[in-house]
Amino acid sequence: MLNCIKVVPYDKSFELKDFDCGQPVLNKYLTNYASQDIKRYLASVFLGINSAIGKVIGYYRLSSNRIDISELEMEYTRKLPNYPYLPAILIGRLAIDKDYQRQKLGEYLLLDALNRAYQAEIAAFAVLVEAKNDQAIKFYKSYGFVQFIDNPNKLFLPMNTIAKIFV
Repeated sequence: MLNCIKVVPYDKSFELKDFDCGQPVLNKYLTNYASQDIKRYLASVFLGINSAIGKVIGYYRLSSNRIDISELEMEYTRKLPNYPYLPAILIGRLAIDKDYQRQKLGEYLLLDALNRAYQAEIAAFAVLVEAKNDQAIKFYKSYGFVQFIDNPNKLFLPMNTIAKIFV
């Protein structure tokens, strides 16, 4: 299955209305708001496409963000300058169509997003996610994401950890 998946920038020429990940808010974002975010330079959206049939099987959204340094444990900040905020990249959404769930496609899209963040020419301290539920927290933690001290649904993966994946 993974050999026929390609990830491409958002393109309205793909049929988006058939996408259903089981979460109405994520479905609606893709069909109603993704193109607006792109036009307004608020986010980049990437589509996972089953190239054998040209179907959108998933997507994710990347945007810039920041981390309040006071939200991090000392082990992550002790060697950093005393800036109040650190630059970050947010994976704002990551969704897989119901027909393709539990086939490692979430992992495939997550790794693609991390690689794009790592390859970006603008520096970021970490990649952030905001997990919607315990299952999502477990998913992100399995890839090394660390929960914030005061908000367990907010997780980050330091760029130096991401670098080890792709070097």
